[in-house]
Amino acid sequence: MERAIRSNARPAPGKNVLLKLDEETNRRLIKAKDRSRRSKTSEAYLRLKDHLERFPDFYNSELTVPGGEQEV
Repeated sequence: MERAIRSNARPAPGKNVLLKLDEETNRRLIKAKDRSRRSKTSEAYLRLKDHLERFPDFYNSELTVPGGEQEV
């Protein structure tokens, strides 16, 4: 199923993204960045990049789980 494009959609002007996090996600991100000694921005970037590499087609009906097995 193809996603509809909003009528006011336009190309993004740059490579920056502003995120609004809920309290729990923010707390978990802060704990992760403290453990890794990275900045909060670097931690969010690396985690988003990792997710996109491991799940390139997140909305695919056949999801691939870590380890190469497929869910039915």
